[in-house]
Amino acid sequence: TASDLAASVLDGRYDEQKGRLVRSGIRKICYIFEGLSRHSGHGVPLSALETAVVHTAFITGFTTLETADTGDTVTTVVQLHKEIETAGVPHTAVLFDAYLASSRRTTDDQVFGRMLRLIPGCGGEMVDELLGVCPTGADATAFFSAHNSKSRLQEANGGTSKVTAPVVGMCTALFSSKL
Repeated sequence: TASDLAASVLDGRYDEQKGRLVRSGIRKICYIFEGLSRHSGHGVPLSALETAVVHTAFITGFTTLETADTGDTVTTVVQLHKEIETAGVPHTAVLFDAYLASSRRTTDDQVFGRMLRLIPGCGGEMVDELLGVCPTGADATAFFSAHNSKSRLQEANGGTSKVTAPVVGMCTALFSSKL
């Protein structure tokens, strides 16, 4: 749904899920986007969701379908299932089981990165930069307890930083042991 797409774009699940699917070895992947025309915000403009759909189709190479509502989605999935049965597509449960087993291996920095994405305004580039300085929560506590300004983060990153002052402030509030 549009609200789930908006939430997953904000918290990083959208790119994460596409990456796992690309690495899965599954050759024909189809994304169904439901209710984009009824999108009501959720902190993400409709143009950003439309860009995500185009990116999924043209950059990632997945088939994309847009449906109006739940009923339309059910009809579309039933039709896809019938087409797959008619085409005689081989059973892929073993491949999918192997994919599921491999996708469960999550590293500590990936988990911490997902947590950082929940900070309002903390996008993917900022998360990558913060993980370069503080790959774990303990590292973030040590860093933000000793260094509570954007200039210290810039020094740690060779003089530049994409992390905004509000995100630095939130990190200081969350991780500083001085508060």
